[in-house]
Amino acid sequence: MKALRLALVAAGTLAVVLSTVGCGQETTPQVPPVKSGNEAATIEVGLEQFTLMSSSPAVIKQQVELTHPQSLIVTLGANRTTGFGWTEDASIGDKNVVTQYEQNYVAPGEGAVAGAPGKQVWTFKSAGKGASVITVEYSRPWEGGEKGVFVYELTVTVK
Repeated sequence: MKALRLALVAAGTLAVVLSTVGCGQETTPQVPPVKSGNEAATIEVGLEQFTLMSSSPAVIKQQVELTHPQSLIVTLGANRTTGFGWTEDASIGDKNVVTQYEQNYVAPGEGAVAGAPGKQVWTFKSAGKGASVITVEYSRPWEGGEKGVFVYELTVTVK
């Protein structure tokens, strides 16, 4: 009877542990479906590219060309342990050209040191032909927190 009780306790403990595996992890960004089969365009900028800049705020401007329909994945380095984060909802100049589909934070990989940066990932989809500017800012969101310390500006042209 004692062996059975121990086995049940062990099984219950294992079930609890297994049910919590993966809890708290961020989701993998999804690419919106496109009917034309165009592969998503991807852009990635690390935090170090902003920190090496001497201007304040540190501004990175880039351009990308898409076809319609096509998805765009923008990945920017981010470190939530500092209190800073990128704007979740990107500022989009013309939503008739490009729209935000999804935004996720991707934590640093397993085994990363405490305080290691992760990534913030936005997925956009082309909505029509034209040009639009997407802007996000890296800030501390609370009252009195630093605003717009880093700025990422992407000009999107959809053909």
